[in-house]
Order: sequence, then C-alpha cells, then structure tokens
Amino acid sequence: MTRMIWARVAAWSWVIALAFGCTALPAQAAAPLPDATAAALMGQGTAAFRTGDLERAVQAWTQALAVCRLHGDQSLEVDLLARRGEALQALGFSDKAVADLTAALRDADRRHDDARVAALAGALGNALFLARRNDEAKPLLERSLDLARRHHLDAVWAASANNLGNFLASTNDRAGALRSYAEGSDAAKRAGDDALFVTTGTNRARLLLRTGETAKAVQSLAEIFPIAASLRAPYDRTFGLLALARLALPPDGDARAPVDPKLVALAYEALRRAAISAEEAGDIRGRSLAYGYLGELYERAGRIGEAASLTDKALFSAQQANASDLLYRWEWQSGRLLRHDGKIEPAIAAYRRAVVDLEAIRQDVPLEYRDGRSSFRETVGPLYFELADLLLQRAAQEGTAPDVTALLNEARDTVETLKVAEIRDYFKTPCIVAQDAKRTRIETASSHTAALYPIMLPDRTELLVSFADGIRRVTVPVTKARMTETVRQFRALLEKRTTREFLGPARQLYQWLIAPIEKELAERHIDTIAFVPDGALRTIPLAALFDGKEFLIARFAVATEPGLSLIDPKPLAARRGNKSLVAGLTVAAQGYPALPNVAGELDAVAHIEGGKMLRDADFRVGAMEHELESVPYSVVHIASHGEFSSDPAKSFLLAYDGKLTLDRLEQAVKYSEFRTEPLELLVLSACQTAAGDDRAALGLAGVAVKAGARSAVASLWFINDQASSLLIADFYQGLHDASLSKAKALQQAQIAIMSDRRYRHPGYWAPFLVIGDWL
Repeated sequence: MTRMIWARVAAWSWVIALAFGCTALPAQAAAPLPDATAAALMGQGTAAFRTGDLERAVQAWTQALAVCRLHGDQSLEVDLLARRGEALQALGFSDKAVADLTAALRDADRRHDDARVAALAGALGNALFLARRNDEAKPLLERSLDLARRHHLDAVWAASANNLGNFLASTNDRAGALRSYAEGSDAAKRAGDDALFVTTGTNRARLLLRTGETAKAVQSLAEIFPIAASLRAPYDRTFGLLALARLALPPDGDARAPVDPKLVALAYEALRRAAISAEEAGDIRGRSLAYGYLGELYERAGRIGEAASLTDKALFSAQQANASDLLYRWEWQSGRLLRHDGKIEPAIAAYRRAVVDLEAIRQDVPLEYRDGRSSFRETVGPLYFELADLLLQRAAQEGTAPDVTALLNEARDTVETLKVAEIRDYFKTPCIVAQDAKRTRIETASSHTAALYPIMLPDRTELLVSFADGIRRVTVPVTKARMTETVRQFRALLEKRTTREFLGPARQLYQWLIAPIEKELAERHIDTIAFVPDGALRTIPLAALFDGKEFLIARFAVATEPGLSLIDPKPLAARRGNKSLVAGLTVAAQGYPALPNVAGELDAVAHIEGGKMLRDADFRVGAMEHELESVPYSVVHIASHGEFSSDPAKSFLLAYDGKLTLDRLEQAVKYSEFRTEPLELLVLSACQTAAGDDRAALGLAGVAVKAGARSAVASLWFINDQASSLLIADFYQGLHDASLSKAKALQQAQIAIMSDRRYRHPGYWAPFLVIGDWL
C-alpha cells in the first residue's frame, strides 16, 4: 500500500469511532514483504480494513505479526503494529492501540527513522488524546508536527496538524485549533490528498458549529461536500461523507437539539451517497453507519416508520459486522422509536439489549469531549436514564407486588450501572472497586437505615427508598431542570454565612425529597438516611434541608453514598488496634495561605487518637507516602488545603512541599507492604469542591473508594474557622462511643456546633459528609 493510500484510509478509520470529531493518521512508507505468508496476511488485513471489517483486519495483521516475529523481520513488524494499532483505535480499544503504537514508535526511534517517527508520534499522540491522557498526548502531537515540518512530509504534516487541532479544540483553544486546521488543509493540498483535506475541513466546521458560527460552518461544508463525494477510494468516500453528515446529528440520544435546516439537507444527501458507496464497496460497517444515521435524521423529522426501517437495516449490518459499538447505538435508537409508538415492552427489550452491548465495550467506548474533558454521562448517560424511565413507567402499570419490586430494583440498578461507569471514567481507571466479594447492599447494613435513591428525569423526580424489607417508590412532579436550579441556588446560598436566604431552597428541597417519605421513616423508626445522590444533588449536604422548624440533621444522621453497596461494613469501635496518622498544614506553603485554626484541630485529633503526627515542614509528600506504605494505619486525618476538580489530575491535598494527588494517595494506601485490610477511615478537613460542578463532586463521592478506605469524612467547601476544629474534635470523641455509628458521631458533632449561636448557620457545620460505611 502506498503512503498516500494509507493516509486516506486512516483518515477515516477513526472518524466515526469518535463523537468528538475526525482524526487522521499519516502515511508510512510500505516495507518489502520478505515472506509470502506474511504478505498474504497483510493483504487480507488491508482488504478487510478498506471494507470496514476492522475485526478481520486486526485478526489478519495479528497473524502476520506472528509470522514476522518467527522470521525476525522487524522492519515489517513496525508497520504491522502501526496498522493494527490504527484498527484497534477505530474499534475503540484504546489501551491496546496505545500499546501497539508505543512499540512501533520505540522501534522507529531506535532506527532514527524520522519519517516513521513523525507518523507514529502523531498516531500515538492521537490515541493517547482519545484515551483522555492529554498530558502524554500533547508533546507527541507537537513532536510529530515539528518533524513533519522539518522534513517537508506533507501528508504527515496535514494529519499531524489536524490531530493537534483536535487536541486544541478539546481544550477550548479556538484560535490555536483553527490555525492548526488551516495548516493541515494547506499541507493536504500540497500532498494532493483530498481525503486529508476533507478531514481537516470537516473538523474546522465542527469547531465553528460548536462556537456558534453556523453560517460559516455550513458554507465550509458545502465547499467540502463535492470533494468528499468524489474521493476515489470507496472507503475514503464513505467515511468522508459520514463524518460530514455527523455534524448535523445531535449528541447521542438528544433528538431535540436544534440544527440548521441547510445542514440537515446537506447531511441527508451525504448519507444517501455514503449508503450507495458502502453498498458498492461491500463495506458492512459503513453501510450500518449510513443507514443508522439516516434513521436518526428521519427520527428528528418525526418520520418514525421510515426511521424504524432504516434502523433495522443498520442493526442487521452491525450484526453482520459483529460490531458491538454500533449495535448498542442502533438498539438504543430502535428503543426510542418503539417508545415513541407506545410499544413499551418491545422498547424495554431494545434498551436492555443496548445496555448489554454497551457494557461489553464500556471501557473502550469513545466519549464526547466538552470543556476539555470527557464524560460518560454526557455521551451515553441518556441511554440508562431512558431505560430506567421506561421501567418505572412499567412498574406503575404492574399490579403484582413481586413484579413491581423487580422493576423498581432494575430501574435503580440501571442508574447505578451508569454511576459506577461514571466514577470509573472520572478516575480514568477500569476498576476502582475493591473487594467485591465482601460488599453489602446499603439497605441491609442496618434495620434503622433507609437508603434514599433519587432519580431525576426530564418530567419528574422519582424517589426510590429502600428499607431492610423492600423498596418503595414515590413520584414527585418536579422536573430535573427545576430540581437542578434549586439545588444550585441552595448550594450558593449555603456558603454565604451572613444571610438566611438559604432557607427558601432548603425548605423547598425538603418538601421534594423528604416530606413525601417522612411518615414511613417515622413509622419504621429510621434514624439514619443513606443518601445516594446523582447529578447536582451530589453538590449539597442533605443534612441542611429544613422542614420549617429544624434542620434534617436534628432528626436523622446522614451518610452520603457513591453507590448501593459497602465494603464489609462494621462499626469502627469493633475493629481493635486502630493506628492513626494525623497530618496537616498551619503555615503558608506552595502559594497557599496559612491555616492557623488547623493547629488546634491537629492537636485535638492527636490528643484523642494518638498515633503519628506530620505537621507543617514534616508533612511532605514523600514522608506521607512513606508512612502510609510502611504502617497499616486504620485512621488517616489530613487537615490542609485540598481541591476536588472536574479533572481528577487536578484534584489534590496540599503538603508542605507539593501536591499529594489522589492517584499517589491511592498507591500509598492500597499497596502498602503491610496492609491486609482497607483503611478504616480517611478524614479530609479544609477541602473544597466547586459549587455547580457536578463532575468535580464525583471526586469527593469516590474519594473513599479511590483511596481504598471503607469510609471517609470530607468537606464540600472550605471553612477556615474555629468551628471546623471544634466539630472535628467532637466527631472523634463520638467515635470512641461504641453506641454511635460514624454517621451518628458526625450528627452529634454538627448538632453541638449548631447549638453555639456563632455557628448556627449551616455554612459552618453542613459541608462535612460521611461517605461510604457509616456504621
């Protein structure tokens, strides 16, 4: 295969794998084939790749690699690794793609082959970008572009500039992205590569649409369209047209997003031609995408019958291609269309299949990039909520109690599946849940605990309340938008300690979330609410809701749960031999101000708990890691500046000499040489989570799990006041009372602080949450 053909094939192989946009892999020089078997296998893989059969391409290239390694042909091996990495990326297997491309780049570097290094650095940088590993991606993308410029490798230059443009667009560097796309287009023209020219032009139009410059984008696409439609290679032509048409389609599952009519007309014609091109080339995957996207357009237009017929064609082709990444998309689309026609049972079946297909590839599904980050919820979250909605509707129609219970549990478990995936996406790890075999459902942990699980839907809010003997459902006629708006207002006002304006939203939220279930809570003598919040509800303390006379915390202890299960829950007092590590800053460090009130807090905790103390200059990142790795502490208390950010890489606890990230904390705690049990309790005082940032709240919600702790106590916002020190001291005193759970120890500490007229306002006591095992 020539360099230019490979560039064109690769330019479109990853396009549809992304909701964000097109990518381009530059060409590499073809190597001589030393072995007939390897040559045949390489040809088979290339032919399969051109027709969209990516699985068969990967299989053939894997076999060819085995032959090359048997014969010791390393020059061909690097090309095969690069091609297989490209196909794996198109299939969504990011980690495997990165591994192949890393190995290929390492070999090219060793050979000082600048042309291959330029191509492979760009491909690897792009794969890392798609895997959301931006810090690693950027230098590789820049290196690729620099080498391409210096050696005048126009095809590589075009692809590298395009990929860097995608990266810059994802970080909201609009001007830089547009410059990169323009540079890529110029290089593509010099290379005579129309496919790369269409790629960069399509990405430029995507950015213009995102920034509200619709007229410019439509004009640009109208100019690109005839070039895309006349591309000589069928695969290039099909996927060039598909990429262009995708701009007229809304984010997954959102059929209400407005789109310019001219763009819709252009998309329709592009998809019609893409379907013809795919049919002529025998491209099963391209055919599935063309028919599926056409179905989306017809769905938007309200032509449900035609949309259903096209979706069935897309499903059939996806099944032929064994493409799980397409199957879930079209099963989801089929479910929406069936729901529109009132066919609830078939719709539920389609949604269930979609979830199963998605779960099979969940770790590798490409996610939409917004505001410099990816989000599992924004990309595929609607699938889970729409299924939960249907199950709840079905439960309302069902008359048999066991069937209703099963439907309610399935609805809750469906949303729970999304939450688990969302936390894993936030922490960028496939597995953060430890000791699954010892996990217990939260509603069974205590007979006096109710698990409150709100599900916010577009037209209502559902409260699923679980007790030891079953689950109950209450429907509240409050839309997700209104609930979210009230939550945002409540959180903002809570932090204003000079005003009582928070009482309005505090009462309203009480009426929506607690009043509908308070009679049953009283009848069952519930004393603890395990709150499993979602979305905006993660950013507020339930304890500060107000019934008109008193705060919720006066009647119930409250625990905040990231999910429905706990790791081997037991009271802290039942675990003997506790060892404590107390660390914190009282002085200014790393540009952050001093925390004079922390001194009293550290002294109080050390007096109550004993153990090791790391204060100020002794509280260094290395010293903290050494202590955690060498001693199996059961209680760790850190009082210092800390932030939970939308980007987990920017979430940290401040030590004297730098920032202790959650990743480093996890490594130190989980992989201690002497630790055989999880950390019992992690207390993070003086931390803060940005108001209105639901994604940042994921870090707070998951901190106990991430750190390998059974439970955590942390603050939603920063209080540099004596109140924090008093509350924390009272909390630790309560932990030594065997009759009190951790949630009740915090409840008593909050009530005690509240009784002081100076600290009556919830801004002082409400931010502290018990997260995880509250017993």
